[in-house]
Amino acid sequence: MQSETSDQPSIWDQSPEAKKARAEARLKRREEHRIEAPKATQEYRSAEQDQRDQLAKLRAERVAREKAIKL
Repeated sequence: MQSETSDQPSIWDQSPEAKKARAEARLKRREEHRIEAPKATQEYRSAEQDQRDQLAKLRAERVAREKAIKL
């Protein structure tokens, strides 16, 4: 059964070779994700830490400014 909007056959109508190719492509994507995920997580955490550091710096500057005004 083919979809009306697509020229490709449904996965049920594909040949065994096409199904195997799809499965291999899926495994390849999963493997790439497994390899890239820790790197992406580290980049995310690093950016998060940079934001916390910047916020702490700005907070310290604000407190120092407020302290200077009170004196």
